[in-house]
Amino acid sequence: MTLRQSGKHEFLEGISYSGGVDDPAVWNHFEAQGRLRANFEHLDIHISCPVPDDPEVAAKSIFYIDDVSLQAIEEAPMIVSTALDEYYVGESIQWALTVASSSSQANVQLLSSGRLVSEQKNQSATDRLLGSFETAKLKPGIYIIKATLNSESGIGQTAQSQILLTPAIFDSWKK
Repeated sequence: MTLRQSGKHEFLEGISYSGGVDDPAVWNHFEAQGRLRANFEHLDIHISCPVPDDPEVAAKSIFYIDDVSLQAIEEAPMIVSTALDEYYVGESIQWALTVASSSSQANVQLLSSGRLVSEQKNQSATDRLLGSFETAKLKPGIYIIKATLNSESGIGQTAQSQILLTPAIFDSWKK
């Protein structure tokens, strides 16, 4: 299944399904997940159904669609996340910032007890920004990664994620 977007006599990309099983005789559940473009004019569902290779089975098979539904889910305007919830001192904290709208400036900060530890400023916010904070000189503790999105209209949005920085115990074994 593909949720197809088209506009101005052209195909604008699709959102493809996941799920289902190979046996056509059983109920299949498919889910399509993605973000629609802002400039589509038409939206349709394209469903392909492979016919079994065996002609006898194909002749006796009935294919139908029981239920199709679309559900719009409101997307958070921005999310800041890390691959892990816990890092060792000395490891880089890799972060990702996902924003629903581009055309803003993003500042991403690493905070400890409300105090600024490190900051990456004035990045042009596209759909997804990636970055990292170094931890070699930091003390173990709970840290917050806080992202602030400043739009051209002056409206700011924030999102944050908490991580735990623990001692690098493997380094102490080397001594």
